[in-house]
Amino acid sequence: DAVFQKGGWYVVQGDVEYDGNFAFSDYSVDVNLILANGAKLTVRNSEPKFGNLAIYAQSTGENQGQFEINAETTALNVNENFVLNGGDIKVAGFNAGIFSKDVTINKGSITVTGADYGISADGDVAINGGVVEASGTKGYGISTPSKVSVNGGSITATGDYYGISADGG
Repeated sequence: DAVFQKGGWYVVQGDVEYDGNFAFSDYSVDVNLILANGAKLTVRNSEPKFGNLAIYAQSTGENQGQFEINAETTALNVNENFVLNGGDIKVAGFNAGIFSKDVTINKGSITVTGADYGISADGDVAINGGVVEASGTKGYGISTPSKVSVNGGSITATGDYYGISADGG
């Protein structure tokens, strides 16, 4: 069985790697992932789907936990809300890095790449802090039919079409 089948709270400690079989294939599970100091979670060849996904780090700076995921389609596919509350995150998907209804970045550092989209949201994208780098190598860095709000932090969005595309402002 895949990890996180039942949802809930998980703490990553040390170096943890998954090659395939990382999460699950439906959108019914909510996961809160805590990256302990010095932890590194590496995921390859998996197409995880979540109901909601929130990532936290135990601390900030050099010692904050890391999460790296690479996928052949969308790296993180979240039905409702993706929230980053800390950590050093690297997301790379062939089509999209992150696809979610709403995306909220409160703190931490995230680098997201995909051919079509770095971050693709059906709803709002809110960047309240942290460092965000989003790249759509053949499309959009960040794309939403709603709005992108930047209330703090640092953001770099690049794409072959647009860095940021937001119909709602």
